[in-house]
Formats: sequence, C-alpha cells, structure tokens
Amino acid sequence: MFEGKVFAVTGVSSGIGAATAKLLQARGARVVGFDRNAPGFAVDGFFPIDMGDQSAIEKTLRSVDILFDGLVNSAGLPPTADKHAVLKVNFFGLRHFTEAVTIRLADGAAIINLASLAGFQWRANIAVVRAGLTTSFADADAWIAAQDVEGAPSYHLSKELVIAWTLWECQRWKDRGIRINSVSPGPVSSPILADFIKTLGQRAEDDLKLNRAGTPEEIAPVVAFMLSDDARWMNGTDVSVDAGAGAGAWHQILA
Repeated sequence: MFEGKVFAVTGVSSGIGAATAKLLQARGARVVGFDRNAPGFAVDGFFPIDMGDQSAIEKTLRSVDILFDGLVNSAGLPPTADKHAVLKVNFFGLRHFTEAVTIRLADGAAIINLASLAGFQWRANIAVVRAGLTTSFADADAWIAAQDVEGAPSYHLSKELVIAWTLWECQRWKDRGIRINSVSPGPVSSPILADFIKTLGQRAEDDLKLNRAGTPEEIAPVVAFMLSDDARWMNGTDVSVDAGAGAGAWHQILA
C-alpha cells in the first residue's frame, strides 16, 4: 500500500506513534521518527527533538533534508505534566512543527494530528480556543499562564486546540493538494494511561468500566487509512476512534 512512501512521525518512540510507525513500515513505507528519546525499534531515520521548544524544533528541522509523503503528529504529554509543557508540546509545538515541515511535504501529502476524545467539547469553549489559535509560539507562555487549566483541563484544552486548528487549516495548502485531518482516540493503553487515571480519578475509572481501553495497535490502522489515497477526499475532518465513548458523552448531554 505504501511502497515508495516516506512518512514523518512525531512521538515515534512509544504509544500510538510507535504502533503507527511499525504498521506503516509493515505496509511498505519508510518512517523517519522525531521524539525526545530514540525508539526501541528500527526506523529509517531518527531526529531527537523537543516539541515544546520553538528554537529546538527549528534547529532540528534545519538538519532534515527529506521529502515526506505524509506527517503523523503523535507527540504529546499527559495531564499530569505542567500546563505550560502540556499546551506547548500538544498544540503550539505541533502547530509550529507542521508549519515548518510543510516545505518538506510532497504535493498531495497528508497530515494527521492525534487529538483526543478529551477535546470533543471544543465548540463549547470556542472563545478560549479562538484566542489560543491566534496566539503565537513566542507569546504562548503568557497566554497559557492566563488560563485556569491546571491538571486535566490543560490536556482538554490542548486537544480542543488541535481539533479546531485542523479544521481551520484544511484549505491552507489546497493548492498543493495537501490535506489535514485529526484522529481522536478514547482511552488507550499507552505509557500515559496511568497518568490520565491519576488525573481524572473516578471519572476515568467509570469510563473504563463502560468500555475497555483501546490499544495503540487499534488506532494505528485508522491513522494509516487517513494517510492513504483511499482517504483522499477527506480533509478537515476529526475521526473518533473510541468504542462509542464520545457518543455516550453526547447522550448524557442530550438526555
């Protein structure tokens, strides 16, 4: 399916990023990874990077001279981290990396942002989301400091921003045929699942009683599909992969 294709994957060393990279390779692609830590499996290229640091992103990309057929933005921090780190890695870094790497994307490439079920209420938080979308990386710390989002709300906001930004930018690179979509998993058995349970407490435990946690290997095929030509008519779309957890949340709201 992906013979001759080259994909960039951030957060390649664990969780959904690792599962996606392995699946893409199994389907014939070459994968170039970006992460703070080197992956424990073979990739076709690796660049250490701090996705929360604008200058570090720019420095890393100056050493990259590869034409990519697609980008998977999977790097992220859990809600147990400091709110500045969460928002800068999960959104501001993702946005800056994507904007900077587009000159290295082939025409017709696909960008897939890993969002989350945690961001599903972005429309209800539109004023804050809009403000975040128009805040530069240079001003991010000041803007984040003004938000009352310690703990889980920082993660929710970061993923709300990812979903909204994906929709907002879907026509930005249309003259080159580059499309951008997001994938929003529910709880996933990854290295940071314990952090979510610790932060969300009983709410997370109740959710997991209704639906088991997914696995990275169950999310990766959806990401691969969104990268493929089979999804070439999908643009500016957020795809939920959550065993109906999002529908259950809306059922409670509408009841």
